[in-house]
Order: sequence, then C-alpha cells, then structure tokens
Amino acid sequence: EWLWCESWCGNTTKSRAKTIDLCNNPMTKEPKLQGARRIVKEWPGYDEQVRSFTVTVEAILAGE
Repeated sequence: EWLWCESWCGNTTKSRAKTIDLCNNPMTKEPKLQGARRIVKEWPGYDEQVRSFTVTVEAILAGE
C-alpha cells in the first residue's frame, strides 16, 4: 500500500498507493519519462509547470 511499482504490483492496488515508484520496468524497457506520462495522469501538467519555471529562473539569472 505504501509503495506501488508497475513491475511487481497490479493495477488494482495503484489507486490506494501512497507512493508510486517510477522505476524502469525491465519487461518493457520503456523510458522513465514516457512511463511517468502514462502512469501518472497529472505528470504532463507538472512537467510543463517545471519547464516553464526553469525558463523563468534561467532568464532572471541571465539578467533578462
């Protein structure tokens, strides 16, 4: 219940997981970020927020 990983846990327990381990699945060899987008429905939005924040911070540090 505390840790869910696609490699050894079934999808029926994912909704009760408190932590999702985005480890590489040795069965599929799927890249981590691609798996994150598929497994965590909120991931694309979070990823976009972080990328936007990074661009903002880099611009500030560059004096723009």
